[in-house]
Amino acid sequence: MKHFSNRQWYFTTAVALGSAFVHVPDLVAQGCAMCKTVAAAQSKAAAASLNWGILLLLVPPVTIMSSLLLFAFRCRNAPCPTLEEDLSSGNEDVTSTAA
Repeated sequence: MKHFSNRQWYFTTAVALGSAFVHVPDLVAQGCAMCKTVAAAQSKAAAASLNWGILLLLVPPVTIMSSLLLFAFRCRNAPCPTLEEDLSSGNEDVTSTAA
C-alpha cells in the first residue's frame, strides 16, 4: 500500500473540501418540504426541541464512524506475521548450555 506524504494529504483534503463547498446550496436545498413546513409552524420551544432531537440522533452515527476510523488508523501499520514466526516451535528463547 502506498503511503502519501503530508503535502499530498493536504492537497487531497483541500480538493475534497473545495468540492464539498461548491455544492453547499444544492445540499442545503434538499430538505423535506413537509418537514420544513411543520417545523416553521411550531413555536420557538418546539423548534428548539426539534433541533436538539436532530443533534441527539446525529451522535450515534458520528461516534460509530469515528471509532471505526480511529481503529483503521491504529491498525494500518500493524506488523504482518512472517513465515518464520508461523513455523517456529517456540524454542527461540532457549540458550545453549554447551561450553
